[in-house]
Amino acid sequence: MTSGVPTPGRPTEYTPELGAELCRRVSERVLVSVTRDSDMPTRMTVYAWLEDDEGGGEFRKTYARAREALADHLAEEIVEISDGDADDYVTRVRKDGSVIEIDGDHVRGRDLKMKARMWFAERANSRKWGRSDQHRLAGADGGELPVAPPGAVVFIGVEPGDPDRDEP
Repeated sequence: MTSGVPTPGRPTEYTPELGAELCRRVSERVLVSVTRDSDMPTRMTVYAWLEDDEGGGEFRKTYARAREALADHLAEEIVEISDGDADDYVTRVRKDGSVIEIDGDHVRGRDLKMKARMWFAERANSRKWGRSDQHRLAGADGGELPVAPPGAVVFIGVEPGDPDRDEP
C-alpha cells in the first residue's frame, strides 16, 4: 500500500483513520460482524494490530474503549428486547371463544437473545457488567488473614500450647 497504487482486497496496514473507523464500528457491533465488511481488515489482522501495539498503544486503548461501549450498547438492547412483547401473542380462536395465546417459541427466542447479550456484555466489560458474586476471605473482625512464613507448619483450629496438639 505504500507504493500509492491501490491494491485489491482488504486493508492490512494500520492507519489511525482505519483504526478509528474500525473501533467506531466495534462500539456498535461485534468484531466478527465488523470484519465481514469489505472495507475492513480481517479479524486476524485486527488481532495482529493489537498484538503489535499499533499506533503507539493508542489503537489498543481505543479498541478497549470500543468494547466497553459495545457492552453498554448490548445492555441497552437487552432492555429493548425485554420490553418488546408485541410479538409474544398470537391470535387463535378456541372453542370457548378465547382468542389470545402466548407464543412460547417467540418468548424463548427473546430470552435467548437477552442471555446471549448478557453473556457477551459480562465478558466485554466485566468490571461494569460482570457478576458481583465475589468472595472475600477475611480474618478476625474483618481484618487481614494471618499468613504463615514459608516452610512453617500450621495447625488449623488448634492453638499453640494446646495439650491435644500433636507436635511434628
